[in-house]
Amino acid sequence: MNLLLGWFFGFAIAAFQEETLFRGFLQRYLQQRHGRTTAIVGQSVVFTLAHLGYYPVSAWPLLLVVFLVGLVTGWLADRRGTLLAAGLAHGFVG
Repeated sequence: MNLLLGWFFGFAIAAFQEETLFRGFLQRYLQQRHGRTTAIVGQSVVFTLAHLGYYPVSAWPLLLVVFLVGLVTGWLADRRGTLLAAGLAHGFVG
């Protein structure tokens, strides 16, 4: 039961909340002002910084993975025009 609740929280709640904030709001905001590439990279940087509470700076390889996940999910959100694909990818990764 704990595993199921943990999966539900990580997948259904946290991933989609982060997608809404980083890809749904921040990426769209940046794209309107600075273009697609800057928006995807910018939101990925902020997404990574937001995860510093989960991973210490000394765990920089994990932070690099978070940055790459941010890039991929940002690209997915841009390419598909919806947060669904990005949210599913984020949920399975994290």
